[in-house]
Amino acid sequence: MFSLHREIELVKEEMANERRKSMKPLNLPKTKPGAIVDHLYNLRAERLQLQKAVDELKSEQKRIEDYLINTLTKEEL
Repeated sequence: MFSLHREIELVKEEMANERRKSMKPLNLPKTKPGAIVDHLYNLRAERLQLQKAVDELKSEQKRIEDYLINTLTKEEL
C-alpha cells in the first residue's frame, strides 16, 4: 500500500515539474499546427497518467471503506 502511495507521489511530483515547464501560455500560431497537435497530445497523456493515479487511489479508498463496513459493528463505527 505504501509503495503505491509513494509511486503516486513520485508521479505527481514529476507531472507537476513537467506542468510548470509546459503550462506557460502557449501561443497558437496558425502556421504551425503540428506543434499545437504535439502540445495537445502531451496534455492528454499527462491527464491520462494523472487519471490513472486518481483511479488507483479511489480503488484503494473503496477497498478500505468496504473493509471497515464489513468488519466493524455499528457501535464501532
